[in-house]
Amino acid sequence: KISNDRGEFSVKDISLISQFALLETEGFYRNEVTGDVSKSQITLNALVDLSEREKANINLLTHLEYERVIKLIEDGMDFAKAKEKAEAEVFEAFGIKVDNATAEDLNIFATGDDNAALLAISILMQGDLTEGKLSDRFAGFASDIEKDGSWEDEATKTDIADWASTADLAEIRSNIRSWELGEDVPAFEKFFK
Repeated sequence: KISNDRGEFSVKDISLISQFALLETEGFYRNEVTGDVSKSQITLNALVDLSEREKANINLLTHLEYERVIKLIEDGMDFAKAKEKAEAEVFEAFGIKVDNATAEDLNIFATGDDNAALLAISILMQGDLTEGKLSDRFAGFASDIEKDGSWEDEATKTDIADWASTADLAEIRSNIRSWELGEDVPAFEKFFK
């Protein structure tokens, strides 16, 4: 159950057989491009190792890496290495290099380059799409990257680049700032270059 406008939740008094958990959230979200709350719901997933953490964020990166992590584990890689590899591959698909980001620690309402990179990817994937088309874009990306860790959908990449070249980044920043959900909006603009 979500406890506030920042999307925070807690799970208490639960006993797990494994330290690994699949978290899934379904609901409305704030569209950074329009500033509005979505008209329909989307679903996001996260695979997390709960052995050394009490907090985990579910975000676009956790969702986009999800199927790739499962594939790497099925191919014999251990969980930690699979997560690290999949996260790096998702960032690389957008031409972004980050230092040891852990997807479930990232937050679009927090400062720092890794958080800014997550926000940039969220905005780039959103573009001017409806919720249904956005979910399709998520599924296409996840399916493509799952196989070999690379995103080869040139048509979608071109659509995103075309949209990004005309996007009003100042308005997007203003939209996010108006929600008053974080310290300040991280510097996502540099990742549009």
